[in-house]
Amino acid sequence: MLRVFLYGLLLIGFHIGLKAQGLRDPDRDMVAMRMITHQLMLWQGDSSHAIPPVIALDETQYRLNFNTDLQFTPKTLVDFIAKVMHEYNIAEQYRVQVRSCMGDTIVYSFQVGGIESGDIVPCLGRQQKKACYYLQVSILDTFQLLATQQDREKDLLLEEADLNSKRFYPLVFLAIVIAAFWYLMFRKNITTGNKALTETKNSEIIWLGSTQFSEQKLNISFNNVKTELSAKESDLLAFLAQHLNQRVEKERILEAVWGDDGDYVGRTLDVFISKLRKKLALDARIRIINIRGIGYQLQVAED
Repeated sequence: MLRVFLYGLLLIGFHIGLKAQGLRDPDRDMVAMRMITHQLMLWQGDSSHAIPPVIALDETQYRLNFNTDLQFTPKTLVDFIAKVMHEYNIAEQYRVQVRSCMGDTIVYSFQVGGIESGDIVPCLGRQQKKACYYLQVSILDTFQLLATQQDREKDLLLEEADLNSKRFYPLVFLAIVIAAFWYLMFRKNITTGNKALTETKNSEIIWLGSTQFSEQKLNISFNNVKTELSAKESDLLAFLAQHLNQRVEKERILEAVWGDDGDYVGRTLDVFISKLRKKLALDARIRIINIRGIGYQLQVAED
């Protein structure tokens, strides 16, 4: 797949280079010029004579010859050539001169594009007399994509991509199997790790002074004397321990411990604080003090 990507970048660079160099596709231009000759001959009622060769004067100029005399109106000539230029994607800017075979004088000319004031297409309604003429078509575009070469390169790119995709089908399948295996193993390890982490967390002991507090086991222990806690007492003590030696507002405590369930009355918090004080009374280093008008603070004295 990397080769396809790099090949695509190479093609883009190649096309940019073609634009910069002003290269064209002469074969495609020649076909378009012959089509212009063919259409004008048909318009003259000539469907039997061979189309004379188109002469490339240089990379951007072509001479179109006719086997019979030509009579035309400028509008018909302009429309025929514009149609072919558009259908064959030859150019958006070009100049056409109708020259007399005798004396090589210009009897009519027009230009499409490449002019700030617009196209120059004079005398559209004036019919020219029948005579021997040839056309000189000049391409004025600064660059033209090589359509034929572009199509070939596009086909090559598609073939390369299709071939590479077939080559990589087994590898993709193998990669999916390996990825699925590693995902299952990773998920198992994560689950096991989370379980171990949860168990470790649940078994952690919080030391408050000389008192051991187990939030998961709902108890405190001082000098091997265990005291059971209710779930709310444990939640309350855990929250205060998280804010050790800090003043905590009553509203924050109620929201953290009781939440929005409304399972408390005005003095519920005071009652639970009183219960905790009694259960922690064995450890003289622990105090829960009342901050008047604010809330409570769990204090633990240093050794």
